[in-house]
Amino acid sequence: MSDTQPSDLNVRRTERLVYVEERLFWTGRVNGADLMVRFGISKGQASADLARYRGMQSAPVLYDPKERAFVAPEGMKAVLTRPDMDGLMNLMRSDPMTADDVMDLGFLTPVSRRVDLAIARSVVRAIIGRRSLAVTYYSLSSGRRDKVLSPHALATDGMRFHARAYDHDRQRFADFVLGRMAGATDAGPSHADPDGDTAWFEIEHLALVPNPAFPDGKRRAVEMDYGMKGGKLVYPVRHAMLLYADARLLLHSSFSEMPPVNRPIVPEDQAAYDALVAAATGAG
Repeated sequence: MSDTQPSDLNVRRTERLVYVEERLFWTGRVNGADLMVRFGISKGQASADLARYRGMQSAPVLYDPKERAFVAPEGMKAVLTRPDMDGLMNLMRSDPMTADDVMDLGFLTPVSRRVDLAIARSVVRAIIGRRSLAVTYYSLSSGRRDKVLSPHALATDGMRFHARAYDHDRQRFADFVLGRMAGATDAGPSHADPDGDTAWFEIEHLALVPNPAFPDGKRRAVEMDYGMKGGKLVYPVRHAMLLYADARLLLHSSFSEMPPVNRPIVPEDQAAYDALVAAATGAG
């Protein structure tokens, strides 16, 4: 008797149906061989999955003998997913495409930042279990320090992973880079209330506009690139992560001498934004 439970089968079937949808949406075609190669299933199972997905679509998904595949209906709408470019990249990276479907992709990956998985696991478990940790932490400002931290969240700026935690030594909430921790042992229950971390829960809605140094035609290009509405983009960011957003987007007035091509978007109200950054810097 198989150890596979019905719930496991449902999850696996859903994964295959999502794959069918993504293949149809992006490449316009899918066949049983795609499923068989991707998931190692039988021809009969692949046929059943294709039939099930075809039944979900309001528009007919028809078989094209010339393509030897089912083809996407005109104006196909996804029913299981919300397609986005990240989904396309994941599909292209993970899918063993046939020779007819392969396309070149280029990825600029971030410079690798070290994370000790044992420490990361300890942080995750401390967050879930409301525990404190004794850690040895290496800071650029103060060097090596032994600390007791009460983490309540994880964060990433796309380059590094941080623990958002209460620092019992300095009696405040702050960010701690996981890659700068050397050792993390249980230090008992956490008595720090995460609700006191107002900077973490406070969301700033930054109003961003094309750099006014651009002529009109180029400003329109920026509006299209960032999906602006009415010439403006509202970008929500946690107050605690404002400095990371600033480092990535170069929004502070100290970057104003940079060529606009390197700083295509700017705050609608530069003075108000600079004041926010000053407050975040003082809190950090």
